[in-house]
Amino acid sequence: MDRLFKVLTIFLVVIFLCSCSVKNDNSITISKDGKVNYSVLIGIDRQLLASLKNNNVLDENNNIDISDYVSANMKDGYLDGFKKEKYSDNEYIGNKYTYVYESIDDVTSSIGSKVYINDNNSDELLGKDLFTKNNDVYSANLIYSLVDKDEYDEVNFINTFSVNLPRRNVSNNADKVVNSGKTLIWNIKNGEEKNIKFSFKLNDNKGYLVIASLIFDIDIIIAIIILRRKVI
Repeated sequence: MDRLFKVLTIFLVVIFLCSCSVKNDNSITISKDGKVNYSVLIGIDRQLLASLKNNNVLDENNNIDISDYVSANMKDGYLDGFKKEKYSDNEYIGNKYTYVYESIDDVTSSIGSKVYINDNNSDELLGKDLFTKNNDVYSANLIYSLVDKDEYDEVNFINTFSVNLPRRNVSNNADKVVNSGKTLIWNIKNGEEKNIKFSFKLNDNKGYLVIASLIFDIDIIIAIIILRRKVI
């Protein structure tokens, strides 16, 4: 671990000198069947990697895995149970960690309370109950922060928290709403504690009511036809 923190120190210094950035994207994706995917994407600027190699921090004899950089400041056990996979795009390279709940009811409580995500005093990323439920409406009241305040001020963190819903949200306090109200995005400043609120339904009861109404109307029409035939 000491080696990792030394590596992280070099990593942060180089970021400062190169004005490179770290991408940290947390997202919750909820499917229509109630499955919940929580993912954490952590990437570092490709320019940073080039700088590390140019400064011989990374070379053939010291080819430290990218995982060491993106995970060095995480607590032991912090991402236990998460599936890890490599991530890369045109700007960043790093890791993506994903945890799957097979049913939203496994992380839903009937008691409304704030849930702390990424709590600096906890060894686990996720709170026990992410949602509360009232009738058919699920709600989340999450508190999220990336790092302690006043730390890593020199690092350009690009922090986002996004939520992907199966249908249009009922309410939210997101910074940006796209995809016809199904995708909510919060931008989080370094050291900022963000309150994330949103509510939604898994099933659209209006659709069921329309179908039920149509069936009822059809039954009435059929009954009227049958009665007329009997009269004739």
